[in-house]
Amino acid sequence: MFSDHSRELISETPESSDDFVRRLRDLRLWVGQPSLRRLQQLAGKAQAANGDEIDALPRSTVSNILRGTRVPRSDFVEAFVSACLKHRGSAESEIAVAVEDWLTVWRQLSATATRRKEFDVCRDEPAPVDQPNRQAGAVTAPPQQLPASPPTLVGREFDLAVLDMQRERRGCTVPVTVVSGMAGVGKTALAVWWARRIAGRFPDGQIHLDLRGSRPNPMRPEQALTILLRGLGMADGDIPSDIESQIGSYRSLLADRRVLIVLDDVLDTAQVRPLLPGDSQCLAVITSRNRLSGLVARDGAHRLLLAPLSPAASRRVLAQAVGRELGAADVEALDEIARLCMHLPLALRIAGATLADRPHQDVRAYAAEFGRGDRMTALAIDGDEHDTVRGAFDASCRLLAPRAQRLLCILGLAGRTEVSVENSAELGGIGVDEARRLLNQIAAENLIEPAVRDRYVLCDLLLDYARERAETEGITLPPASTASSWGHQRAPHRAKGVSVGRTTSPVCEDARQLPLDGQKRADREHRPVADAAFAGHERIALDRAFEPHSVLQRLPGHHTTVESAVAQPAEHRQPFFAASATLVPLLGAEPQQRRRLAERLDDE
Repeated sequence: MFSDHSRELISETPESSDDFVRRLRDLRLWVGQPSLRRLQQLAGKAQAANGDEIDALPRSTVSNILRGTRVPRSDFVEAFVSACLKHRGSAESEIAVAVEDWLTVWRQLSATATRRKEFDVCRDEPAPVDQPNRQAGAVTAPPQQLPASPPTLVGREFDLAVLDMQRERRGCTVPVTVVSGMAGVGKTALAVWWARRIAGRFPDGQIHLDLRGSRPNPMRPEQALTILLRGLGMADGDIPSDIESQIGSYRSLLADRRVLIVLDDVLDTAQVRPLLPGDSQCLAVITSRNRLSGLVARDGAHRLLLAPLSPAASRRVLAQAVGRELGAADVEALDEIARLCMHLPLALRIAGATLADRPHQDVRAYAAEFGRGDRMTALAIDGDEHDTVRGAFDASCRLLAPRAQRLLCILGLAGRTEVSVENSAELGGIGVDEARRLLNQIAAENLIEPAVRDRYVLCDLLLDYARERAETEGITLPPASTASSWGHQRAPHRAKGVSVGRTTSPVCEDARQLPLDGQKRADREHRPVADAAFAGHERIALDRAFEPHSVLQRLPGHHTTVESAVAQPAEHRQPFFAASATLVPLLGAEPQQRRRLAERLDDE
C-alpha cells in the first residue's frame, strides 16, 4: 500500500526539476507531514568526505531543497524518501523498492537538469558525489551555496546601511566584514540577508560554510579548506593533504575571480584567517560570537557589533509571530514581553512562537505569566535544546576559560547590570589585574559589554542565566574578608521576609505605589542587593542599590534612614541593608548622604 502510493507520485517522469521537488513535498504531506527534526532523526547519520559524521538529512538542507527548484543529489533523495516512509510505518522491503523507483526517476531527470544547471549545490557538503573526477583547478558552474534568508528582516535597516558603507571602503587588501554580537542577536540572519542582496555583484559564485565555532566540535581549518576547495571545483584526489598547500590552492582558484564567501559561526581568528581569500575582488563575510579583534588589528577587517533590536522593531517581530489582530492593551503587553526578552531576536522569536501555539491565550495574561516565571525555562522549545536562549548562552559560556566562567556566575549572583573591575575583583576574591583579564575575555565573547572607566555592562537575561548556572554548579558569593566574623551572627538579625542563600523578600510598602510590573521588577532588583549584603559585600550592596537605571530609584525617598544607617553598629549593618522595609527607602538618598555612608564603610 505504501509503495503503491509512492509510485503514483512518480508514475510519470517529472517535467522539470521544480515538478520533482513538488512531488517530494507531496510525499512528505502524504505520510503525515513529519517535522524536519523528525526526518533528521529517522535518516540517521552519514559519513562526510573528510571523515566527519554528519546528519544525513540536516534540517537546513531539507528546508532549502523543499523550498527550492533545483534537483537534489541522489543521496538526499534516498535519505528523504526512506525517512518519509519510515515515519509512515512502511516495511524495509517496501522502502527499498520505493527508494529505487524514486532514484530511477531522479537519474532520468538529473541528466537534463545538469545541462540546464539546475543541479542543487546549496548543501552542507557542496560537491555532488555523482560527478566524475575533474582536473585540479577546473571550475564548472559557479557555486551558489547561500542558504535561504529569513522571509523578513525587521529593524536592521541601519545595520544593512553600515555593511553597504563598509563594503565600499578599501581599508584592507582583501575586503573582510565581521558581524559580531552576543548569542541570539541575529548575526547569521543579517549576514545571509545582506549576502543575498549583494550576490549579483559576485558572478563567479557565492560560498557558504558553517564553521561550528559555538559547538563542541568546531571545524578545523584544514577541514574547512577541503570543503571550500571541493566547492570551487577541485576533485578530491587533487586536494593537497597539508594545510599550507591547501591555502595556496584555495587562493589560486580565487585569483582574478569575484566570489562572495560567507563564513558562519567562526570560533576565533586562528580558525578563520587561513580561509580568507587572497584577491581583493572577493569579499569574505564572517559571523562570530567572538569580536575577532585580531582580524581588525592585523587584517584591517571592518567590524559591525550587532546590538539587540529597538523596542519598536521587537514589537513588530512579536506581532508578526502572533499572527492575529491585537488591541491597544495587547500592544502594551507585547512591549513588556519584548523588554523581558531584552529585545534579543532569538528570545523574541521563541516567545512569539509560544504565543502562536496558544491562539486562545490572552497576550496580557501571557506577559504576566512570563514576567512572574523563570525566563530561561520560558524561552525554551520542547525537544530543541540547541535553539533556545539557555542553549545559546551555554555555547558561548563553553568558550570561556573555567575561571572566567566562574566569575560570570558570580556576577550573576551579585545581580548587577553594571560592574567595575574593582567590584569584580572583590566579588571573585581575585586580584584587580586578574579580574580585568577575565572580564576582557568574557567581553571578547560578547557576553558583557565594555563601558567607560573600567566598567562592564550585563543584560538582565544574561544575569538570569549566570545566576541559574551558578546555582546548578554550586557556586556562591565568597564572604567578604571584613564580614568573616559576622557570618556566624547574621541569622538572629535576619529581617522579616528575607532568607539567607537565595534571598527572597516582599516588595516594601513604598514599592506598592509603582505599577504592578514595577513592583515585580523592584522585588527582582532588590534580591541581589540583599544577597550581596548577606555575603558581607556592603559596598557592592550600596552601589547596586544606587544603580542609576534601577527601577528602585523611582521609589519615594526617606533621607533620614541614611543617617540611621550610618549610626548602625557594624555587626547590625548587614541586616539593615538586607531588610526590605529599610533598604528600599534608602534609594531616595541624596549623593552627599550616600557618600557619608560610603566613607563610614571605608573607615572600618
